[in-house]
Amino acid sequence: MNRKGTNLLLRVGALPLSGGVIVGLLPVLLIGREYFESAGYFFVFFLIGAVLSVLVGLPLVLFIDRFFSVYRARYIVGGIVCSFLILIILDGPIRPQHWHLWGGLEFWGRRAVLLKVFIFLSIVATAGAVYSGLVLVINKFMPAHSNEG
Repeated sequence: MNRKGTNLLLRVGALPLSGGVIVGLLPVLLIGREYFESAGYFFVFFLIGAVLSVLVGLPLVLFIDRFFSVYRARYIVGGIVCSFLILIILDGPIRPQHWHLWGGLEFWGRRAVLLKVFIFLSIVATAGAVYSGLVLVINKFMPAHSNEG
């Protein structure tokens, strides 16, 4: 495998790792009970974060890498977009007969959507920052483009 392929494979592998670790740490930090219980919570939430990162984040990261590769904070902004997509998938009124809820107080007020948006933004922007750091390390040690001859 050439350098470009290895770099892409490492970056794709870093995506579920960053999402999984951030989401996996949430119950451990919030609940913080015994070791075995926390390890179980971490494992379950790690899997949830990794799957959501692959399902929603991977297409978004590939799109961002293709069209916005010159921007430094592209993964953090992509994480914010990803958080809205995850929130819509998990909590939004998807079925056409429920679309009227998007504009009503029922959706925005009583269901505490703005609080959920803030929580999702915090989690996924943190995962985007971790992913940005992992990509910097990957690009330093396994650059996609080699200067060698």
